Amino acid sequence: MILGSTLFRFNSELKIMTLDPPNIIPRPKILVVDDEKNMCRAISSALNRIGGIVEVCYTGPCAIEKVRSNEYDVVLLDYKMPGMDGIEVLKVIRDLSPELIVIMMTAYGTVESAVQAMKIGAYDYVLKPFEAEEIRLYVNRALEYRWLLQENRNLRQQVEEKYHLENMVGISPQMEKIYEMVHKVANSTATVLIQGESGTGKELIARALHAYSERKGRPFVGVNCSAIPANLLESEFFGYEKGAFTGAHHQKKGFFEAAHTGTLFLDEIGEMSPSLQSKLLRVLQEREIIRIGGTQVIPIDVRVIAATNVDLAELVKKGQFREDLYYRLNVINMVIPPLRERKEDIPLLVKHFLNKLDPQQRIRKISPDVLEALKAYSWPGNVRELENVIERMVLLSEGPVLELKDLPAPLREVPKSPPLSTPGILNYKEAKERFEREFIIHALQRNKGNVTNAALETGIYRQNFYDKLNKYGINPEDFK
Repeated sequence: MILGSTLFRFNSELKIMTLDPPNIIPRPKILVVDDEKNMCRAISSALNRIGGIVEVCYTGPCAIEKVRSNEYDVVLLDYKMPGMDGIEVLKVIRDLSPELIVIMMTAYGTVESAVQAMKIGAYDYVLKPFEAEEIRLYVNRALEYRWLLQENRNLRQQVEEKYHLENMVGISPQMEKIYEMVHKVANSTATVLIQGESGTGKELIARALHAYSERKGRPFVGVNCSAIPANLLESEFFGYEKGAFTGAHHQKKGFFEAAHTGTLFLDEIGEMSPSLQSKLLRVLQEREIIRIGGTQVIPIDVRVIAATNVDLAELVKKGQFREDLYYRLNVINMVIPPLRERKEDIPLLVKHFLNKLDPQQRIRKISPDVLEALKAYSWPGNVRELENVIERMVLLSEGPVLELKDLPAPLREVPKSPPLSTPGILNYKEAKERFEREFIIHALQRNKGNVTNAALETGIYRQNFYDKLNKYGINPEDFK
């Protein structure tokens, strides 16, 4: 059938498209706005055949009221209507629901009217008369675009939640200080230098800083400075113009432009060449770049976070890293402790990785001997190595309980830790808390997770014992 003419005929041979939207929207809801009632009926019939829930309005005010009180996925809006025309209605709809997909329909199509509608925010523009299949194609395309927007929003939300500190694991005093620092400096524009051994989670902290900042909806560009060949570093960072060098067949934006208004994370900053160090210093001072082969000065708004697993201050002394760049980067300094210095976090990390790697919860329990062996190991690969070990155990374990036999051989051969770990460089409060936590853990181990017996043995009132379990995030079930 042709919609928009005075004659409507159904073509039995017309190919019917079917919508297969994701679970977000089981059936798309569509509003048709046209002062011609026959047109509304014909469009409704065409869209009902593809599973849409269709409502109609014959005037602009009716459409505005519908949008104000209901949620729609697509609006088909006539351009020419008596009283309030489609452009006026479109302006109000954009204010009421900025993400609502609006397709303009008109028999008076001109380039000027199309440009006007698109500038205001119309998604697409279709001319009358049109075939039934044509309007279905337009609606299908609009729905697909809307679902992509929703999926992108959901993914962005998941990423933000993933890197929120509430989802980062660790209750040790050292990690508590890191969390506090992230909250304090997230909204600052000052550069941050994150130091720590490989595998400690430096990028996680950088992403948390971004996720907690006002830039969270903007780009986060992560760059491993040691992974890019030295001869490509400058072009990758600053981009280049077409013809700037052999092989530059088109213009390319660099990392700084890609991260504009967002965050640029420079991992392994200590591996950066001296020549690029001087150029990076200038960018941080001037907040502008020039592409290779270009002359145009491009202003940039980028928050820079750098990370390194080496002592930059020592590199400065050796003349291998620019002192002025070091001080420019080191405005805010964060040191991530290695896992061997926060072993009280290991049980929590193990549980976190089990939830992540074993979503079906095939593994029901971890032997206390396994936890002791994990805590006795030195973890040169830090948290990343621990995750790899847990993944291996989950894959190879034959039963619902992780036993010593499931551990890799190097971890089984590690001697057991002494009754209490050495406090190290801690203040009195931190040392006392570490002692108390390990004291309670060993009491639970000796009593196989029985809180009553552990409380009696230690001379702590049972309720106070439970309060301490909550304070330190200790689950008695882990020791049964």
